Amino acid sequence: MGRKRIKQYLMLLLAIGVIAVAASGGGTFASFSAEVTNANNVFATGSLILNNTHGSTTCTSAINSGVSNNTNNLNSTGHDCATLFNVAPFSYAHAAMGAGTPAATSITLTSLTGGTIYRGDVLTITPNSGSSFTVTTTNTTPVSSPGAVTISAPLGATFSSATILDGSPTALADVTLQNAGTLAANDVVITPSGCTASYREGHGTLTTLAVAGNAVNGVPTTVVGGTWSAGDPVIVTDSTGTHSQTFIATGPIATGSIPVQTGQTWNYAYPATTSTVSGPQFNGNTANSICGQLLLSITENSTASFPTAFTNASSCVYGGNANPVNTSACDLTQGVALSTNTATALGGTLAAGASRYFQLAVHLNSSGFDNTYQNTAGTGFSLTWHVDQ
Repeated sequence: MGRKRIKQYLMLLLAIGVIAVAASGGGTFASFSAEVTNANNVFATGSLILNNTHGSTTCTSAINSGVSNNTNNLNSTGHDCATLFNVAPFSYAHAAMGAGTPAATSITLTSLTGGTIYRGDVLTITPNSGSSFTVTTTNTTPVSSPGAVTISAPLGATFSSATILDGSPTALADVTLQNAGTLAANDVVITPSGCTASYREGHGTLTTLAVAGNAVNGVPTTVVGGTWSAGDPVIVTDSTGTHSQTFIATGPIATGSIPVQTGQTWNYAYPATTSTVSGPQFNGNTANSICGQLLLSITENSTASFPTAFTNASSCVYGGNANPVNTSACDLTQGVALSTNTATALGGTLAAGASRYFQLAVHLNSSGFDNTYQNTAGTGFSLTWHVDQ
């Protein structure tokens, strides 16, 4: 390319550059920008804490006594919450009534002591003349004072007065569950467990040799399970079962000996360690289990008030309610045996900060309950309450 042509080419490029600069704003370049920052973000879990209140005692899943790292959100041993029932012995309602006629399907109590009569209770009526017989109550409201009680069938007898024993006593307890955490619980589940049959006084052995003919100032024995009280028979038996002697306790075990009424002497040389010490046994060495005869029902209440008439009942959540005691309460005769160890959902949820109120009833089913159950106990029964998010 010649010099002239090169010059013309450079002039053309210069012209194009001038035009480009003019088109872009005369040489001024944009440098605008903007931004914001969301700082100090926090990520934390909520809590699901279950409080259990009976009477004035509250326990909580958040505290594991003696352990700083409560990874399971459990109270320390499973036994930190209040004992709900301590019924020894059951209280049976006694009543009196006036005249009875064969066609009557209700009775009028002139007196009532010792307990409350619920729907489905079995009453033993002993007239002033004639044989005793039983009736089943159908009253929809619990009766705790003299008045009318309806029954399922006519009396079938004429008499001028009678005494009545309610063979189906019921014990009540209340529990308030509170979600003290920040998360809602999607369920409430209970698991009953651990009802064990035993004789009320338990068993022990003599700790020293009994010398025949010596005065008995007390029965030296190892610590035995159960409860000994004044008036309880104390039975000492040798290992062969051939020799036995009965004393009457004047109090509980103290310093390794059961105090007994004075005036007796040992009737045999009972050996130490192999001679047993027990209370009355009506089914041999093995106590007949009352766990299957005790029925648990749980009624949910609308408030924290727990009247024996179940007037605040909102629903039956455990047991049966085909024939409820009152409105939405449970039919106590359709409860679940304490020998049952199955987890059961009570229905509903438990919102954060909310409470639910439960009234527990343990009802003694008198059907099939005979002398072999005397002096027995159902011990160790527990109720575990569980919630999940």
